[in-house]
Amino acid sequence: NVLNNSSFASWTTGTPTRWVKTGTLTEETSLVYRAGVSAVRVAAGQTPTLTQAFSDAAAGTAYPLPPLTSLAFCVFLRGSAALSGGVLDVGLWDGAAWVDDATGADAKVSVALTGLGTTYTATTGVVRTPAVVPAGASWRLAVSTTPAGGDLLAADLAACPLVAPYPGGPGLAAFAGATAWVAGDAWTVAATNDRGG
Repeated sequence: NVLNNSSFASWTTGTPTRWVKTGTLTEETSLVYRAGVSAVRVAAGQTPTLTQAFSDAAAGTAYPLPPLTSLAFCVFLRGSAALSGGVLDVGLWDGAAWVDDATGADAKVSVALTGLGTTYTATTGVVRTPAVVPAGASWRLAVSTTPAGGDLLAADLAACPLVAPYPGGPGLAAFAGATAWVAGDAWTVAATNDRGG
């Protein structure tokens, strides 16, 4: 995981430590995904953002965002009640707008919150960096359309570069669930394709 405090375990003055907040969100300590960490709670009617700067060891993450790289993310989402609307955008921000990837598309994933229930659900996606990464680039979560039907809860965000198991192979990322991995845990992935598809 290249982000700091992405489990939202540490908060300072109403904001997750190492994150910059705009708008209104709160720390959720009861409806959490796993013990020992908090969740971010966004009330219906609110459209807040959270950003964490790359290449900023003091206040964000020391990770230098590389060009032409795919970053996978996983965040666990739920509603305080079944949600009937809302959109969460997750991706790369340059301080004024979404970063354009190498194809000119926004380097973000828009997650529709409609149908999100009261159990945490893993939500994943991939964003790609451009050939020239803008100075001041950051990771951003932005509620672009307010949650409807209940509050949005977000927990245990992680982001990492995709890794190819062999040259020219498909990108791969793995994320832990509610039980953290420990030394000795293992898993295998079977690749059934080749360079020809």
